[in-house]
Formats: sequence, structure tokens, C-alpha cells
Amino acid sequence: VALIGFLIAGFSTNWFSSSKEDSNDDDVIPVNDNGLLREYINRLDINQITGQPVFNYKILKEENTENGNKTVWLGVHSVTYLTPEASDQYVWSHQVVIFLHDKLKNSIFNTSRAIVYLDGVDASAEDPPIKTENNDLLNLIWEISYDSNVVGVFITRIPPRIKYEGEDSRHSEDDLMAVFWQKYLFEGKNIENTFDAPMTKAAMKCVDAVQDYLQQVGTENEDENDFKYVITGASKRGWTSWLVAAMGQQRTQAALPVVMSMANIQQHLHRMNRIYNNNWPFTFEWLVKRKLMGEIDSSNYTDLMSIVDPINYDYHDKLIYHESSTSDEFLDRKSTRLNSSHN
Repeated sequence: VALIGFLIAGFSTNWFSSSKEDSNDDDVIPVNDNGLLREYINRLDINQITGQPVFNYKILKEENTENGNKTVWLGVHSVTYLTPEASDQYVWSHQVVIFLHDKLKNSIFNTSRAIVYLDGVDASAEDPPIKTENNDLLNLIWEISYDSNVVGVFITRIPPRIKYEGEDSRHSEDDLMAVFWQKYLFEGKNIENTFDAPMTKAAMKCVDAVQDYLQQVGTENEDENDFKYVITGASKRGWTSWLVAAMGQQRTQAALPVVMSMANIQQHLHRMNRIYNNNWPFTFEWLVKRKLMGEIDSSNYTDLMSIVDPINYDYHDKLIYHESSTSDEFLDRKSTRLNSSHN
């Protein structure tokens, strides 16, 4: 937590003081963007049970302090996932905590700048608002937003835990990704089974809710195109941060992925396999167990990576601060050399 806070604070300070001009996404020339992820994100999700669009949010709680600070809890329904029969989490549900501090009233940024942190904590829109007291991570987001003079945003359940097809217990997020990658590779190329795509879309829908709330309460600048944010998260949420930055159009101007080197994944995996003498780090047990590591050169695996590998997208002038240190066995000193798509 301390490392993430240090990196976010330093990065956000530099970004929010940057004088670079806004980009025009129409000018972006994709590196190898097949358009499938963007098409999926732009698709309107309809709840098969109600027949209504699934995206919506409600205010769970608003809390004001005497010194002018405000904390807001939103409950957000973001995306549909598979079918009501296949998943107990057919509609993904999240809590979004928004920190508005007294400094914003006199800030040049007002509430049109935000730091967004993605988390996997299991708190849905139907649960009681998560407590901020004695929560180191939430307090960290508050402190960073205060020091950077921007809105702080904390998003839960990226991803939710899921029971699949009547199973007795919910999978861990590692096993979830392995289960659905296995389905993508061997049972048909459903983009929802990339698992990264729903995570990316859910994160962006939660940001939509934040932006709409700020506009509804009249605290954001009149021009909705002025809203910008930097996004971050660790592990799979770090991977999601890469993809949100690629898909986020003009709103997402920067990202801080705290994750192993994800760009150019297939080459990274081959390098890792050589380093470990034709073996894999213990943290890949969830992929090895389902016999997925032998598929990394298959056409289906390549198709999967064409959607979720950050190397395929042009980030134009967006800032990416990739933190790839880890206590696991992932990183070797030269691995980040594979990250560039332009060398």
C-alpha cells in the first residue's frame, strides 16, 4: 500500500501539473487494434431479466464534515456477464467511493480532475457502504487526492467473485481468469471470456457514474469534455488500467499500472519460460493447472492476446507510468525492454 501510494502521489503530481495540450482521439493510429474491445465496450448491455439497460447508479450515502469535506458512496450496476443461468453475477455490481475535499472549492482543477483506483474488495451496490475509518487504502486515496488537489475515486469489485453454472463456491480471481481463458481457447471466442474486457468495461462504466454524479450536483465544470482522470490499480487491475487508458478516449489521460510487464505478453512468457529452465513461476499455478501455458503459441491464444495485450493499442500522448516491481517471481531486469511497440 505504501509503495502504491508513493508512486501514485509522485505520478499524479507530475501529470496534473503538466501543460501538454489535450489530445484528439480521432488522430490516434492504432498499432494493431482489431476494434473488438472498443466494439464490446461501446455495446449497450441489456438486462435479459428486466429488458432494461443494465448501467445505472444510485447514491448509497453522502457524508459531510464540519471542515467542508464530503464523501459520497455510489452503488453502480456496470455490465452484464454471460447469462443469468451461467453466472450468479450476471449483472456486475460495485460500490464507488468519491472523496471531495474543501480545497476543490478554490482549485483551478475544480472537480474536473480525478484519481481513480480500482480494487477487488467484495462490496457491491447492495451491501452497506464500506467503512472508511481505519481503512489504510481508502485513507491513502483520500490523502493523495487532497495533496494533488483533485477528486479521489475508489472502485470495488473489479472483478466480482463468480459462481459459474451452479457451482457451490465462488472462484478466486486467478481461477476465474483461468476458467474463462480456458473457455475462450477451447470452447469458442466469446470476448466476455477474456475476462479483461468485462473488467475494463466495468471500470469505465463506474467512471461514467462518477462523472454523471459530479455533473448532477453541479460541482463539475460545464464542459463535460473537460473531465480527465488518471487510473491505477494493482495486479489484474493494473492490467485493466492499461486497457482503460487505451479505450478511455479523451477522458483517460494517464495510467499507473502496478503489475508485471503485460505489454507483449507472449514474448514475455517465452522469456520467463527460458529463465525458469522450461518451467513457470509458482504464481502461474492457476494457469498451469488448467494446462493453458502450452497454448501460448496457438492461434486462439494469439487471438485472445490481440484483444487484451496492451501492445496492440496506441496510447498517443497519454502518459503511462508502469510499475513492474513485485515480490513474486515475475520480473527480470530486462523484461521491460519488450514493452515498446515502436522499436
